[in-house]
Amino acid sequence: MIEMLVVIILIGILAGIAASRLDWVRYRADSVARGVLADLSAAKRTAVSLQTDVRITTHVADVSDEGQMMKFRDEVETEQATDKINLLFNNAGVGGGGSMFTNTRDEWGRTFGICWGGVYLGVRTFLPMLARAPEGHIVNVSSINGEWAMLGPDIAHTAYSAAKFAVRGFSE
Repeated sequence: MIEMLVVIILIGILAGIAASRLDWVRYRADSVARGVLADLSAAKRTAVSLQTDVRITTHVADVSDEGQMMKFRDEVETEQATDKINLLFNNAGVGGGGSMFTNTRDEWGRTFGICWGGVYLGVRTFLPMLARAPEGHIVNVSSINGEWAMLGPDIAHTAYSAAKFAVRGFSE
């Protein structure tokens, strides 16, 4: 049997659904050789809470910024001493954006850029490393708003919903 180095990249780790991804890493710790955690803010706090023997590196990156994502990829290659990964979780997201009529273009753009652009850049940036691995998987996290674009009759949610529809369509 060939031993395989398993490298997991988990993007967007500090809020919401990410907690279940961290539980999965804990559960799989016996077969996971290395973990990479990234978020827009201090990922190191979460790495400490894992309490496992898995080699974990932490990184700060804005998923909507291609330059930061490429720097993140380069750091992963250097700090993990590998040119391949096996599992990419694109989990970063932010609510907001609101209405095309009442919210600014910057508010809308920020939400769409993180929720959809982060998935696109995550895949685009790490796809070569996934392709070099003997086995690679991508998990793109969307939302129920990727199927049903409504929070309520008086709550505008266009940027978030449009981004989550994009994630769903891209992933299918």
